[in-house]
This record gives sequence, structure tokens and C-alpha cells, in this order.
Amino acid sequence: MASPSAAASSGVAVRRWTPPPVPVAEGLAGHDGGAGSAGDDDDGESVASAGCGQDGAELAELAELLRIEGDLAESVAVLLGRVPTSTVELVHGPWHDVVAGCELLDWLVENGPAALGWDDGTMWNRALAYKAACALAGAGCIVHASGRRRFADARYYYRLEPRALAKGIRQAAQSQDSPPVLGASELGALCARMADGGIELGSHSYHLTRYTDSFTGAEAASWLMAQLGCSRHNAQSVGAAMLRAGLIRHVNNAQLFSDQPSFVSPAVASASRGRRVYPCPYCAWKAFATAVSREAVLEHIALCRKVADQVLASHRPRTGSA
Repeated sequence: MASPSAAASSGVAVRRWTPPPVPVAEGLAGHDGGAGSAGDDDDGESVASAGCGQDGAELAELAELLRIEGDLAESVAVLLGRVPTSTVELVHGPWHDVVAGCELLDWLVENGPAALGWDDGTMWNRALAYKAACALAGAGCIVHASGRRRFADARYYYRLEPRALAKGIRQAAQSQDSPPVLGASELGALCARMADGGIELGSHSYHLTRYTDSFTGAEAASWLMAQLGCSRHNAQSVGAAMLRAGLIRHVNNAQLFSDQPSFVSPAVASASRGRRVYPCPYCAWKAFATAVSREAVLEHIALCRKVADQVLASHRPRTGSA
């Protein structure tokens, strides 16, 4: 029988043998072989979407399950803060501060009620510990180390993120707070107050260009909160409505309003005062119109056009009799 190298040199297509896919339940037997091991794609929607859509009912269900009457986020932080973690060496390198799912359930069965302050002698069985762990994973507090698996009673490794619950509680409160409804005239009046001393305008650099009479999205959100008496989340919604209406604009023509603290991000908005960005079609001079007049812009473009015409004329072929 010809060797693969000989077959390849003779022009015969050679197909390398690859092992068949091994089912997770049979082959892996509940063990993490590292990020990208077989079976990861089956759970692809795992924790990436968990914890982002928590509403009041789910949070109340979690509090009832854990019998927490006070601060839910603080109690969960105390519970998960006591879970022992370690560093695990896997194929693709070490995973720090992780705990296996089966070991986490062992710890919850033995220490969960005491860590939560249950003083009536109630003990957890493994089914109740698994239900509590799944609820915490749904709130984003238990995350697979590679972000590709749901919680399982197996030797898959997870990180503990107790702060994610506080973020979910804030998001639930923001979703229940309805944003103020403002018409076009009300938005215009609000923007007029903003431009007439409501927000202190300054000169800032963004993408190697300096813009005058500009402010950050974070400053706008704080000012809108004070004016409307709404949450920061709803202030950002009002800022987005002002941007869509053309009352404010991003200095780099971005389409989204964002509550960001600095001009390094795409959250830079500039008051609409009749100034535009005029890119020169003949050279690389762009985004300068906030600092110069429109007449200077047109003069620059006319000069560039004259130079371009001279260059083109010098390259035209000469015609005439010999």
C-alpha cells in the first residue's frame, strides 16, 4: 500500500483521519479539558446572556429561595466570598480563582445554610444546592471560566462574580423607571437651556483632532438628571432622543449617544451651533470646521482645487502638428 506522501506526490487526494466527535455525557464525563473542548458549542448561549435580563420577579424568587429578607446583593456576596477557590492548570493555561461545579455543590450542602444565617437547623440536600447555584448562575454570579457552559454538577470550572447581582438589581430598577416623554418643542427648549450655560462647553481632543464648544455624554447625562429628576438610564434615553432630533451631534458623526466619562470614547457630543465638519476633497485636512469659519473652509478648498487643476494640466498630453 502506497504511503500518504507517495500518494500525495502522485496527485491522489489524501484525506487525513480525524476522530469522530465524542458526546459530552459519554466522553467527557463532566470534565473541563480547557476552553474549546468538545461539547462547548452545545451550551454556547450559556452565561453570555445570563444576568443581563434579570427582572424584579426573578430577583424576588432568588431572595425567597435563599430566604434573604435584607440586602440581597450583600448576602450573596458574603455567601460566595466564603467559597474556597484555587488555580487549575489546564491545556490552554491556568485558570485562577475557580471552583469546580461539583465541589461548589459539596460546599453549599455543608455550609450554605450557615453562611446565609439560617439558624433553624435546616440543612440543604444536593437538589436544593443545585437549584440555588443555577439561580445564582442565572443572575451572573457563577460564570464558567471560559464563558461557554451553563452551571452543571460536574468538574467544569467556574468563577464567582458576586458583584454581578448588584448590577442586575440596578438594571431591574432602571427598567421599572419609565423615561420622561418629551415632544420636539420640549426637547428643543431643553437643548436651548443646555447651550445657554446649562453645560460648560470646553475644548477637547478626540481622535487627534481638537474640538471647541463641546462636552461629554457623561456631563450631559448628569445635567439632564438634575433638570428632569430622572435616573441616569433615562437621562441617557433623553440624550439619545436629542441626538436623533439633530439638537446635539457627535463631533465625529457617530450615531449613538452614550454616557461616557471622557472624550476618549465615542460619547463625545457637541452643541449644534450652525457649525459643521467640512472635509476637504483634495487633501487629508478633515474635521477642522469647529475652529474656523465657513469662508476659510471654502478658501482652503478653492486653493486645493487650483493646485489639483495645475497638476492635472501638467500631465495632459500635448497635441499639435510636428
